[in-house]
Amino acid sequence: HDEDRDGDAHDFLLAITTSIECSRIVADATGDRRTEGLVLGALAHLEAMRGEFDRARELSARAHSTLEELGNSVLAASTSLEAGAVELLAGDPAEAERLIRRDVAELERMGAAYLLSTTTALLAQAVAAQGRDAEAAELVEAGQRVTGDEDVDSAVLLACVRSGLLVRGGDADAGAADDVAGVIEVGRCDRRVAAARELGQ
Repeated sequence: HDEDRDGDAHDFLLAITTSIECSRIVADATGDRRTEGLVLGALAHLEAMRGEFDRARELSARAHSTLEELGNSVLAASTSLEAGAVELLAGDPAEAERLIRRDVAELERMGAAYLLSTTTALLAQAVAAQGRDAEAAELVEAGQRVTGDEDVDSAVLLACVRSGLLVRGGDADAGAADDVAGVIEVGRCDRRVAAARELGQ
């Protein structure tokens, strides 16, 4: 499909442009280790979008170690959002699950509910990608329980995973279309709806 190819090309060019900007920020963040760690995580995700998975994993590990050295356990634990996304893009959902579960347990221990919604949503995606649909559905429900009204990103990802599970289970009319429509309505669908549709095939 020409539209899909155009979207992929746009995403690729955007990843390159943003990656260059993130690299500049890292270079300028001398002495500001917190900024460096956060931007390294974002840069890892962007490199994975370009298919540079070894580089992405290296940057992700640097992000985690940088934030861990600062003693900021919450931020360090949140790096699985990027690390997990890297592994999902690389086609290794089992490794994504391992990384995310590690941080979910740490975030639960610290009571960081505001990050648990997104990490749980990503965990549901990783579990679903391995075909464990019942477990993924339970994670979606758990994620929805801790997702606040303003947390659009988590709601989008949870809706997309739920939609994919419904389609794959042959129950598309029970809510998948509504989920996707809601995602599109809030304007945050990006490539996740496509991922949800692929999951349902």
